[in-house]
Amino acid sequence: MIPVFLRKYAGLRSFIHWRLRVIGASREYPLMRCVMEIDRENGVIVYPCQWSYRVIGQDRDGVREAVEAILSGREFLLFYSKGSTGGKYHSWNIDLVVRDEVERNELFALFKSHPAVVMVI
Repeated sequence: MIPVFLRKYAGLRSFIHWRLRVIGASREYPLMRCVMEIDRENGVIVYPCQWSYRVIGQDRDGVREAVEAILSGREFLLFYSKGSTGGKYHSWNIDLVVRDEVERNELFALFKSHPAVVMVI
């Protein structure tokens, strides 16, 4: 059974299992157990939490390899999002658990500084 929160990434059960097998996540989806929580009273993100990045670059495989190199040794989900109309730019979605704001900002800086990456959202 696929958790409801994973259905937004793909409509097909086999596709999701294939994606998780490719990145090495277990069948229990341990990465997705942590969901972002916001302390509404103080307006502060409660860590650790799941965080998503969108990484955009011109070389589809180059961006994927950059993400895999930066996040080697970590558990993450990586999905190809889409290409631009002209095919010049390609975007990837990355979901992972960050321990604190410092780690979140460091990962953003690492993605942004990689030569294969044009933009990080």
